[in-house]
Amino acid sequence: MTARGDGPRGLAGADVGTTTCEVGGYTLDGEVLARRRVAPAGGGDRRAEGDARRLAGRAIGRPAPPPRSAVLPRDDVLAEQYEPSYRDFLSRAQEAAVTDLAHLSRPAGGLAMVAMDQRESLRTMLAEHTSGPVPDADLVAFKVAVAGALGPHASGFLIDRTFGFDRVVDERLLPRTCGLILAADSLVHPPGGGPVETTRIDDGVHPANARDRGAAALKLLVLWRRDGSRDARLAMAAEFVRRCADAGLVSILEGVARPGPDDDFDSLLLEAATELGALRPSLYKAQVPRHGHGDPVEVGRLCEQVTAAVPVPWVVLSQGVSVADFPAAVTVACRAGASGFLAGRAIWSDTLADPASLLRTRSVDRLRRLGDVVDSTARPWREAAA
Repeated sequence: MTARGDGPRGLAGADVGTTTCEVGGYTLDGEVLARRRVAPAGGGDRRAEGDARRLAGRAIGRPAPPPRSAVLPRDDVLAEQYEPSYRDFLSRAQEAAVTDLAHLSRPAGGLAMVAMDQRESLRTMLAEHTSGPVPDADLVAFKVAVAGALGPHASGFLIDRTFGFDRVVDERLLPRTCGLILAADSLVHPPGGGPVETTRIDDGVHPANARDRGAAALKLLVLWRRDGSRDARLAMAAEFVRRCADAGLVSILEGVARPGPDDDFDSLLLEAATELGALRPSLYKAQVPRHGHGDPVEVGRLCEQVTAAVPVPWVVLSQGVSVADFPAAVTVACRAGASGFLAGRAIWSDTLADPASLLRTRSVDRLRRLGDVVDSTARPWREAAA
């Protein structure tokens, strides 16, 4: 780490004031991390450097920002709640992060994990197959059925505490070869329903208790937008990584790009990967560039950029990718440096009409084939974490 200038101590113990410092290939500007890749010796890519400066939203080397209340917006509850961890997240992450993904991996080192932490979105999906309201018990029943059918063929299984975690644990539905992941996010929907608007750390999830109940990892969803709450989201994500490290749990950060009308999806996806990856979670979970559509060579090139931006192992999710297209998307991503997948809808979404039968046939066959793809193409997590 290098630092320049005199002033009070700031992030990772670096001097602030009119200072900049470089930590792990990123430049810190005063109290705020300006996530810009440092150009390689000899000049590097000027256009990429300019793009990174624009991503950071502030010029490198400008005077130190005002006190904390101006750095993290006054009206942002997340900023107030999580700012102390954001202040030292780099040093904490590098010193304490859990990097062993053995409990979530296949023998060859790839990750073939099933996501079953959908909540109100699952209720909406189930409602398409019934004439009346969908009670909570139906969500739990489906999740338990997925765990029983797919757990023996998955290297990891993600579920939320509200709908099914206790049943999965108490009934010992997962074999020892399938690591248990607990969602640690609280999903905030708009009044009247609709897509998730924002997320928070679920304070009802106690990492040490989750570990004692058998969880190997926790997962946090972070919705990534270009708005005034970027620093608050980073603060929240850093706090999550810290809590996992303190409990000896794997931390999985899931960055989901939510582009505005003028935003490019793939640029926002890469921005999220760069910013959240700098927190060094144990594992990063990303959308498939282009949602897996278009030229596989171009999708692969974008996946290579994710690999270059994220200094930890990463996997793809299946949001926005059809069931039919997902195996090819996993193949492209893994050949470009991904270590596998953590996916739900692309594995089980077409079984809702008859889950008792279709999960054990259609979904099991699909998951087995995806596991073969991971074994043959994924970058082993140990290599990615080195």
